[in-house]
Amino acid sequence: MNYIKYKKKWWEVKSRTLDNATICSYEGVKKHHVDLREFEIVEASSFDELDWTNTEVYNFDSKFGWLDREGNFYGCDFACHSDQAMFIHKKSSSELERLGWIHISALSPTSTSLFADFFGNYQEGVIPTDKQLEYLISHPEIKTIDSVKKAVANGNYAKAQIYESKLKNKQKDEGREL
Repeated sequence: MNYIKYKKKWWEVKSRTLDNATICSYEGVKKHHVDLREFEIVEASSFDELDWTNTEVYNFDSKFGWLDREGNFYGCDFACHSDQAMFIHKKSSSELERLGWIHISALSPTSTSLFADFFGNYQEGVIPTDKQLEYLISHPEIKTIDSVKKAVANGNYAKAQIYESKLKNKQKDEGREL
């Protein structure tokens, strides 16, 4: 199959002539007509094989994305978390959540208020790691909502107290309240 990168995502070329093509996104719904002479055509057997770097699914400059257990952040555009889980990490969003990855997002794409959400099962020992907590502490623009705090507290009360103390000190140093 043939693909082109258009509007920050990959599109499958469905039908084409030299100067006109019908393309469909991986979501399968959106169709556009484009002039193929403006794009590099890439051959692959499926969307899974494409390089998603610098697309809406894997955007290094994004403030939204996933935080893995090692404290590595993987940025994506707003509402592209599921696509990133599938195309970059080869898992579903719910699988990443069960593994203890932290979802960083906002209520809207234009919101300046970011939040971190944790869905790991602390009863099975899946609580935020020290590396994840250090990342969140070092990024005060990300509000750590109750799900992260609850997971830490229920998994390890002493760790939760240290985390809360670090957050308060970081915000106090920046002149903000928790």
